[in-house]
Amino acid sequence: MNKCIPLFFSILLSLFFLSSCHEDKDEFIPDGDFEYVGNINSLKNTLSPPYETHTLHLENSLKTYPINHISSLKAGAENFFNSDGEHYTGEFSFSIKHSETTSEWIGLNYNFKTESGYLDAHYVQKISFRDADGRHLTINSDNPPVIRLEFELEVKEPRIFKLESSSGKWSTHSDILPFTYWEKEDANGEIVEVSGYEFEVSNKLLYAIGHEFMLEPEVKVCVQLPKGFTSSNTTTYVVFKNHNTLINLNHWDNKNKYLACNNILKLPANEFVDVVSISGLSGNRYFFDSRVNYLDESEEQLFDLDPVKKNLSTILSRLNLAE
Repeated sequence: MNKCIPLFFSILLSLFFLSSCHEDKDEFIPDGDFEYVGNINSLKNTLSPPYETHTLHLENSLKTYPINHISSLKAGAENFFNSDGEHYTGEFSFSIKHSETTSEWIGLNYNFKTESGYLDAHYVQKISFRDADGRHLTINSDNPPVIRLEFELEVKEPRIFKLESSSGKWSTHSDILPFTYWEKEDANGEIVEVSGYEFEVSNKLLYAIGHEFMLEPEVKVCVQLPKGFTSSNTTTYVVFKNHNTLINLNHWDNKNKYLACNNILKLPANEFVDVVSISGLSGNRYFFDSRVNYLDESEEQLFDLDPVKKNLSTILSRLNLAE
């Protein structure tokens, strides 16, 4: 019996120290904030498409090089200069980041605001050219290469837009593109006729193809999120219901870290939009909420979102309307 008493007190003492250690550990992670650790850049990288890089041989004469399921490049030696200012032939690499879905555009952090209205986008491409040694090739502005984009059907008033770094807005860089036809070799080696649009490439290598629609920017939209969802793990967007257009709400309030707004790129009134929140947390956990809302004529409008855990494929389907 006497032997049991010391053993009993030893167990109690051990439990006391274990409990004390656990309390000390909790002091370093107050209020359960560790549950919301995430990396917003990692989330955006997950959503955005990768660069596709193709190594090709540039001939003296014009040749069409297939790039991906929708793109091809028509180029020859006279379209490029090397670092010595001479026309370039030989091996070269062509890199392209091709995006065409809402989730990809969110991952790339795009806004589709133009100088006078908004951009209804169909495709966005970021491209670059390098020589065999990895040095940038300069495009001959007097004789540039041509990008071909395949479309089965004509789209409304397609123009080429380029993103202006100074304003963060897209500007028109072409007349309306004509719908045209050309021949290519298909996967079976047969020559087939395809349709679509062609445009010249310049040294400004981020392009969108789409059309501009004019609506007055007048509404500031804010999203209130629950505790834990902040700029470190969450991105928020407004997606237009009737256009391929989106504006981010990534101006986070200094006093309320769970509030995101569009302080600069205002939205038009009298439009139906999808207000979206996506969060990426450690452990490959994704949280999502999306609400269809009507933007009335109030200058500032606040919407509450309540993100819930979803798998990534479900989020992509919802964003890209594939469900």
